[in-house]
Amino acid sequence: MKRFFAVAVTAGVLAGCGGGGGSGGGGGSPPTAADFARHPEFCTPGAGGRCLNWAPGAVKAHEAYARLARRRPGELPGQGVKVTVVDTGIHLGHWEFHRDRTTEALYDSTAGDRLGTGFSHGTAVASLVGAQRGGGGVRAGEAYDFHGIAWGARLHLLGITLGSGSGPYTPITLSSLNSADADRSGLMRSALASLGGPDVVNMSFSYTGLVEKYTEAELRLNWASAIRTLAQGSTPAQDRALLVQSASNAHGRTCSSSTPRVGSSCSVVGQLVASSPSVDAGAMARISELRPHSVVVVSTDRRGRISSFSNRCGIAAKWCIAAPGEDMLVAYWGPGGTGGMDPGYVGYDFPRRGTSFAAPIVSGGLAVVMQYFRGQLGNTEVLSRVLGTASQTGSAAPDPVAPGGQCPLHLDTDGDRSDCELSSTHGRGLLDLDAATRPVGTLGTGVPGSMASLRATSMRTPAAWGDMARRMGGAELAAFDRLGAPFWSPLGGLLARDRAEAAPFPRFASEETDPGGVAWRGLAWTPAGAFGPRLAPLRLAWAEEGEGDASTLGFSWAARPGKLGRLRTGLVFEQGSFLGGRGEGAFEGSARHGLAFGTFSKSFPLGGGAFASGGLRLALSSTWASGRLQDDAGMLRDAKGFYSSHRAALEHASPRGALTRLTVEQPLRAESGSARFRRPVGRTRGGDRVYRDLEVGLPPDARAFTFGLRHERPIGRNARLAVGASHTVDAGHVRGEEETWLGARYRLRF
Repeated sequence: MKRFFAVAVTAGVLAGCGGGGGSGGGGGSPPTAADFARHPEFCTPGAGGRCLNWAPGAVKAHEAYARLARRRPGELPGQGVKVTVVDTGIHLGHWEFHRDRTTEALYDSTAGDRLGTGFSHGTAVASLVGAQRGGGGVRAGEAYDFHGIAWGARLHLLGITLGSGSGPYTPITLSSLNSADADRSGLMRSALASLGGPDVVNMSFSYTGLVEKYTEAELRLNWASAIRTLAQGSTPAQDRALLVQSASNAHGRTCSSSTPRVGSSCSVVGQLVASSPSVDAGAMARISELRPHSVVVVSTDRRGRISSFSNRCGIAAKWCIAAPGEDMLVAYWGPGGTGGMDPGYVGYDFPRRGTSFAAPIVSGGLAVVMQYFRGQLGNTEVLSRVLGTASQTGSAAPDPVAPGGQCPLHLDTDGDRSDCELSSTHGRGLLDLDAATRPVGTLGTGVPGSMASLRATSMRTPAAWGDMARRMGGAELAAFDRLGAPFWSPLGGLLARDRAEAAPFPRFASEETDPGGVAWRGLAWTPAGAFGPRLAPLRLAWAEEGEGDASTLGFSWAARPGKLGRLRTGLVFEQGSFLGGRGEGAFEGSARHGLAFGTFSKSFPLGGGAFASGGLRLALSSTWASGRLQDDAGMLRDAKGFYSSHRAALEHASPRGALTRLTVEQPLRAESGSARFRRPVGRTRGGDRVYRDLEVGLPPDARAFTFGLRHERPIGRNARLAVGASHTVDAGHVRGEEETWLGARYRLRF
């Protein structure tokens, strides 16, 4: 074993490693996502002796850190989460522990870490949870960094005295278990009351004895007080402290098959086959009320294989997870100096091994996941998520089943025992913080009763609203994965503008010369021919999109032309769409949009002669409209707007019916109004989803103008051919955008 000591105990003595942005013993700037992508501490598990702090890379902590830096900038991993470590105590003077986030209390006044005369197991274990990033040491001239998995967590040490665990393997008797019951219950009451109620309690110790050798009835009879305390029955499930315990290091210990509660677990060469965790660490396998908030941790080596000394998951596999526990770099407090016996030396220790050091990796990982989900997942949900996303690759793969055989019940989770879902050694698999902070399955979002896949959710907003996505600011919506965890996306990222500039109602500026013209999507009809000139001012229109799920119905009526011009008014009703906009997925509801409009038009002859026989004129029109959208199912709940559209045209008509038109037009634009979105923003710890309304103004940031040139001429008696070009500045009412159009149209009237 090698130890690296810093005798002059100040953080400044140690060189930090490259990468920048480290928090250091509580000072400096919070890390960014880029820091974690390049920091040399996140080495691969197979990097050999050069990689001392290999555990964070093995559990993919850097992926979770990078997401945290993007999701919650300025925060440290685990920040706001409370972790209590029940162990031998801690040396609070070690530079790896932040003085404002680390506290200690003694449950046992004889706890052995006071003078530094022995190896401080509690200091080492606590460092793997919350040692500060940005400290470091030097080994053979090479700088390296070391930190706990959740160095932003609030850390509390509850000091107790631990035994050595040496000698032949002798399981705890029922009478001893009964004698220890009251003390364990008292210890856990103190742990659960610390920090005002911790989120995670780490216990890197255990009794001897394999849990499979004890029945539920024996445990309930002889360990009743401890079970009641550990069950936390008076605490809501989502607020219960997660109990993380090491599985024990009993595999391969000297044993005798004649020892009570050992029997066949002792191999023919006298070594224990620790096929399950210790009796207290694996108690959830027997005691159902402990299962939602308890996890036992086994140790793996750098290649992800179960450590030779580690107990296996066995009958506790459903509540068991694997984490690095060999070749561990830890903070050190204990004897040192030239002869290695002088008390009170501070530094680092390498290599340490044991399930004692695997458990705090999981405790820190749970704290990181809790923080990532903003405290919106209950503690038991966080544990379920971490267990459910553990990696099952390589040696952590589920146990195979022999042909014709059955999977043992403790390794089966789906009821189909033809194959196993769990590993007898690794249980759920290897802790994977990357997978735990990524969505599981398809993300869904929407308002109650209208949830839809996030991938299929989008909305095409009307061109009259301009680029509404830009006006969303930092507004987000939450989508939920298969396990009910929230993930957040920019709301504006789901919006796209309708590129069509045409108003959703007829453009009547040219109606004097083109009374049958169609200027809105669908079918338009002027009933003059069928019913005589009395109905000539009336126009009807209807359109249907898709498979009948969106339709438009409208009509207008024109007053008699007067000296001041002509006024045409009308109504348009849309079902499933609005002003050319439409929602999909969670935006798709039962949109109903009504629009009332009025168009004033006036023509001014220029020069002599009648326009129809070859004259020139200036035609002006101005449209004003008021619209209201209502939807009781989609995320866009309502919108109220006041709109305008204006047009000026210089027109020349030839005696043979040809028409040339030069136009300047402002396409339909919202002048006032707002839209209200109801969006999911997260959930409560109890699982209820939370929704908030967001109101966004409709008026765009710019005003589009289109300059056009068009020429059309008759072909035969009932057809016309038109060619034209246009250029739009601030297209779509978005500043700086331009569009150019060239085209031709052939129309046959019948």
